[in-house]
Order: sequence, then C-alpha cells, then structure tokens
Amino acid sequence: MSLPRTPRAAALHRIATLYSVVEDMHAVSLRLASASVDEAEQAIQAGRNALAATGNAARNALTTGDREESLFAQSQTEIFTARAVRLESLKAQRLAAESTARADFLASRLKTEQMKQLVAHIAEQATLEESRRSQSLSDDRYAARRAWLSGRSLQRDPQQLRTR
Repeated sequence: MSLPRTPRAAALHRIATLYSVVEDMHAVSLRLASASVDEAEQAIQAGRNALAATGNAARNALTTGDREESLFAQSQTEIFTARAVRLESLKAQRLAAESTARADFLASRLKTEQMKQLVAHIAEQATLEESRRSQSLSDDRYAARRAWLSGRSLQRDPQQLRTR
C-alpha cells in the first residue's frame, strides 16, 4: 500500500498500525495462556503416572507384607490425589483465561482487519481523487489550448468570424 497523502489517511494509517500492535500483544497473551494450559495438562499427566507407580508400589508392598512400604504408598496416593484435584482446578482456571485471551485476540484481529480495509478504501479514494484531479487538469489544458488555437486561427482568417 502506498503512503497516505491526506492527513486523514495518515491518521487512519497510524491507528491501523496501533491496532496491529494490539493484535500482536493479544496473540502473545493467547500463546502464553495456551502454554500455561499445556503446562497444567503435563503436570496432571505426570501426577497420574506417579499415582499409577504408587499404586504398583502399594500392591507390591502388600504382596511382600511390608507394612511400612504399604503405609508410605498409601500416604503418597493421598498426596498425589489431592495434588491432582488442585491441578484440575488450576487447569480449569487456565482454560478460562485462555478462552478470554482467545476472545480478545479474535476481537482485536477483527478490528485490525476492519482498519486495514478502511485504510485501503481511503487510499483507493485518494488515488481516485488524484486521478480525477489529474484528468480534470488535462481536460482544462486541452480546452484552453483548443480555445487558444481557435482564437489564433480566427486572428489569421477574419472571414471565419463573420461566418460564425
């Protein structure tokens, strides 16, 4: 797109640039929110894996009759279960934050596209006006030259004055 020529077009171009920057900020915010959700999901999966390992350790302790190991595995199971509940709550909060960030990003993306279209429309109008102005000047020069040539020919041939 060419540089805006009118003050209005220049101002709209600057505003469109600001909208683009805001869109970029919302995109970064969305990426961070998505990363935090992924992090929570990974922590939940790690907790599930640890819980499964603890369950296996508890079964082995029961089969070998190791009461101490069995109690340790049982307490770890309770800890991992409580941690899983907290992580699920954290994941729900992060999903809500991600949803908000996504809505903000989509809204800013829409506004940016609208501003780009508006700036393009204003630039197109300015180009069209410039073209019309140029054509008008060209037409005026042509008419003036024609009148001048007609006047010159009348000066040379006074007979034409009488016939007109």
